[in-house]
Amino acid sequence: ALVGSVFSAFQEPAFGASIIMLVPKKDLQRANGMTQMTNALGNLVPPLLAGLLFGLIGLKGIMLIDFITYFAALGTIIMSRIPQPERVEPQMKESQWQEAMAGWRYLKSTGGLLGLVFYFALVNFMINYAAVLTSPMVLANFTPAILGYIQTAGGVGMLIGSVLLSVWGGPKKKIFSILMFISISSVGLVIAGLRPNAFLIAAGYFVMLFLIPLASGSSQAIFQTKVPLELQGRVYAMRGMISRSMMPLAFLTAGPIADFVFEPMLREGGALVNTFVGQVIGTGPGRGIGLIFIIAGTATILISIIAYLNPNLREIESRIPDVILEEKSEEEEKFVGKTIPVSN
Repeated sequence: ALVGSVFSAFQEPAFGASIIMLVPKKDLQRANGMTQMTNALGNLVPPLLAGLLFGLIGLKGIMLIDFITYFAALGTIIMSRIPQPERVEPQMKESQWQEAMAGWRYLKSTGGLLGLVFYFALVNFMINYAAVLTSPMVLANFTPAILGYIQTAGGVGMLIGSVLLSVWGGPKKKIFSILMFISISSVGLVIAGLRPNAFLIAAGYFVMLFLIPLASGSSQAIFQTKVPLELQGRVYAMRGMISRSMMPLAFLTAGPIADFVFEPMLREGGALVNTFVGQVIGTGPGRGIGLIFIIAGTATILISIIAYLNPNLREIESRIPDVILEEKSEEEEKFVGKTIPVSN
């Protein structure tokens, strides 16, 4: 996991920067939706196939398929031609550290984009804080099979959301839509924590993950159109580092806080057992984690409202000029190079 994450830190910015070199501006959100769709399929289909194939060809056969698919993926990259942006040489020679920090300097100079990065850092913290506790919350009352069904419901939601973005092409007002999508997704997180009911938890996960691709694809399109081509890799690397910086903190603290603070409050003799909270969400094993889900979802909605009240973030699309323009249609191309007489 450590080695894979290290290499992903190089691969993901390069992949994100390559999309803008391959896809017209009008189709960026569709392309981002297709990217999200591959991630959703990767989380949904392989576990189902693995269970089927394990009985047919065993673990060695599965490992052989895994080995072959790496070469298939590598082959597509070798055969593909990805245009490279023109490298803009700085007026003064910079050290490698200064070049690496160019992404940070650009984000800092725009203000709104940096605010969007920190917004997603907080969203990642809240959502992952709850997500890492899904298994213990569900297994406190249900079987592993039920946990599998719930995770499948979330995967199906993510897949449908990705397909929708690919077909639809995404919203025109991206910032407002991002904040709205994340807020509704957070409602799904609240629903998942409300009661120890498998159908309710599955429905909450479906809603939550259905909207994540829509928000993520729209956010990606903003960075793709606002960041200069020669800086995109470095900006994406900095963006990924900041937006994911809160995730390890969430993973490390979620378990202890659930075990020693929230779970005891909703078990027999706990501080919240005989309160309104205990009456609404129930008491017993897993209910303290359910309360964490509700708090995390509500906090994310409040964060989204605060983000919308920030004019620098809210007006990114109008304040920061696009670095790429819409491509001309065939009709418009006919007039290129022609003079049109204008009357006095």
